[in-house]
Amino acid sequence: MKKRSRMLWLSAIAIVISLVISGMPATSSVEGPVSGALFTTDKDGLLVNGNIYSSKSDVYISGGPGPNAPPGAAGLPDGEYYFQVTDPSGKRLLSTDDISERHFRVHGGIIVEYLGSVLLKKNGDPAKNQRFEIVEEIENEYGENAIVIRLMPYKNTPNKGGVYKAWATPVNRYDPEDRHSFYGFIPQWSKTDNYKIKLKGGGKPEPPIQSFLELHKFYDTNYNGIIDPCEPELTGWMFAVTDPLGVTNFYYSPRVLDITANEGTYTITEIFPQGTWIQTAVVVNGVYQMPVTPTVTVTIHDNERHIVKYLNFALGWYGGGHTPGYWHNKNGQAEIGQDDLDYVEGLNPFAGPKPDFYPTGVDVPFQTKEDIALFLVGNIASEMANNMRYKLAKFFLAMELNVYNGYVDPESVIYLGPGDFQTVGDVLDYINAEYPWDGPGWNEAKQAYYKNALDAACNNENFPHPTPPPIVY
Repeated sequence: MKKRSRMLWLSAIAIVISLVISGMPATSSVEGPVSGALFTTDKDGLLVNGNIYSSKSDVYISGGPGPNAPPGAAGLPDGEYYFQVTDPSGKRLLSTDDISERHFRVHGGIIVEYLGSVLLKKNGDPAKNQRFEIVEEIENEYGENAIVIRLMPYKNTPNKGGVYKAWATPVNRYDPEDRHSFYGFIPQWSKTDNYKIKLKGGGKPEPPIQSFLELHKFYDTNYNGIIDPCEPELTGWMFAVTDPLGVTNFYYSPRVLDITANEGTYTITEIFPQGTWIQTAVVVNGVYQMPVTPTVTVTIHDNERHIVKYLNFALGWYGGGHTPGYWHNKNGQAEIGQDDLDYVEGLNPFAGPKPDFYPTGVDVPFQTKEDIALFLVGNIASEMANNMRYKLAKFFLAMELNVYNGYVDPESVIYLGPGDFQTVGDVLDYINAEYPWDGPGWNEAKQAYYKNALDAACNNENFPHPTPPPIVY
């Protein structure tokens, strides 16, 4: 018979009694109050000094007193139980096997049967199951030997002190739907025991298996929807992050979140600052997501690092353009000379008579700069107010004047819509050459597409910033 530590057993029992006296909630067994205690031991059923173990695989649980404990020492009431391992708070489940594998039976005040999977030899006879050990020195009144059950497998604790919590609860009290439970273990009906793990030789706790969520924002300087090596990372971009418990917090890029104690599914949404920002890509763990959306979800398990990157560019309030209103007022009119009239007359929309195209009273082609002014304010004429063909021509003319007079570089890029970046010159050339001005023209949706692009360009709203502008919320 191996030696047992009577003092250690007495100390453990004293601790349990003191906790009950100090106000621990009443507990219940399968049919009544759960008296007794759950103990962590080594494989021989011995208590370990300070409950500090060298490795996770060294820790077992016992539901009854050791051989040197006094008569009447605490043992779990008879019945079937589940067990689990968590961090000290109980908020993070560390056990990795199914609950059916964490199942045992108590009889006569001691654990006498492990009810998980039983290993079999090739001939079908039961084999030694590494999940439990028989402690022959401990028997109940029925002559049954006690067993101790190994807690492994379970993950490393996130607790910086290396502390774990072992739980046991009667099977009929296990309720994973109870919102007050810890993974189905209700404190009122459970017994627990805390213990520590240290590294061999160093005396330090095992390092926890950590999990991280990284958030990054980059600026798409060439608008290609790819995070190129030379493109800058932005600081101060806001993200809304909703954790597995449904709690939303806000963070600013770049940010690395340690989510070891709260693994699960996270929802990340980028929050756009003031101004006009266009998202061109979202990348999760190196994979470009389609479609491109401001919200993504990631599911993070232990010892994983998930990286979410967003790519955006900003549209600037610059570009040099003037609106149709400028070219019809006195400032714009003062800049229009005969050379402008000659240039405009060479453009397809204004090269010849088109009586169904112009507002009443405009000579065709333009004879004077006043004709141009009258054409550019034609949107106030009732007969042209809803004529998309006319509106396209108006902004086309205004942008041609912007380019001809040196206000807008024809090589400047403008943003027309998702994935559509063209130079101002290319847009003007396309409209001039491809639009069938002498016929009914394009369908209204296509006319509106190019009209809106030129309208925004005349107002300097769709020229992408070549470098990141300030981020202001």
